[in-house]
Amino acid sequence: MEYEVKRLTLFEPLVFAIIKQHGSAQGTDAPQEELFMYRTAVTERDMNPDRNRYLTDETYCGTAVLPHCGTQCASAAQQTRIEPGRYFFVQGKYTSHADITDAAEAIHLELLWQEVRPADGVFYLRLLNEHGRIFQLFRRLAD
Repeated sequence: MEYEVKRLTLFEPLVFAIIKQHGSAQGTDAPQEELFMYRTAVTERDMNPDRNRYLTDETYCGTAVLPHCGTQCASAAQQTRIEPGRYFFVQGKYTSHADITDAAEAIHLELLWQEVRPADGVFYLRLLNEHGRIFQLFRRLAD
């Protein structure tokens, strides 16, 4: 699938943490928003990389921490933050992990095309439950 890569400026951090869910006893309440972090083994020198190298070392970072969550929130040491800054960003409907790989490839090609350097080797994957499963993939840009 083809994705349109957008430039996104975050002005406030998006904060996530692994917090015990207080859902129903059956556990049927799916989180509205989750975050995963990936490393990439693909660099700007890779003109035809193996697709399995776009997203490696998956880490589950938890669910969204709301500003008003009080004592239920994790400490800062347990949080993962998508910090304010400039990002390449793709959003789409999540049907399989192949969607995420396609989006990572689109971001990589856009970095090459626009001759923009990423800030690091990290992709952030935000999964949302909004009218189905939606994904957002972020790659921070160097200043």
